[in-house]
Amino acid sequence: MTLSRTRHFHVQVKVKVFDLTMVWDTGSTQSIISSANWEKIGKPELKPTQIVIRDTSNKILPLTGQCKISCEYNEQKAKVPVLVYSGQNNALKGTNWFPQFGFNFNKIFEKITFNQTAKAKPIRSVSSTEEALVPDNISVPGPDVKEFQETKATG
Repeated sequence: MTLSRTRHFHVQVKVKVFDLTMVWDTGSTQSIISSANWEKIGKPELKPTQIVIRDTSNKILPLTGQCKISCEYNEQKAKVPVLVYSGQNNALKGTNWFPQFGFNFNKIFEKITFNQTAKAKPIRSVSSTEEALVPDNISVPGPDVKEFQETKATG
């Protein structure tokens, strides 16, 4: 089995006149920006935070504080909380912004491009023993069918 990592989903968030590229991270409960990005957006007032954030390597991110930023995403404006950390890495848009923005997942996914197209792949035949295990109310193809095709719906 080959394991591959999916690419990050990047979204553009406008903060004042600055376009901030953020990784849309549905596994993160908090939205986070680097201190470098915090400076670029005008250094909004920082308040202390007791929140502890760990990265994917389980290391604690050194947070410098939290603030609220006025931003625009998909033509919607909101004042949202963000944590600021000492670092230069990507900004993350976490799930704590979901209530403030009416996310249109179809619109977001329309813009995503994938490396590979979905292809049908054959799966093994069903044996007569396995067929006997299927309940009577389920239809099973006859013996002339050699393989089933596994497909994924498009659109």
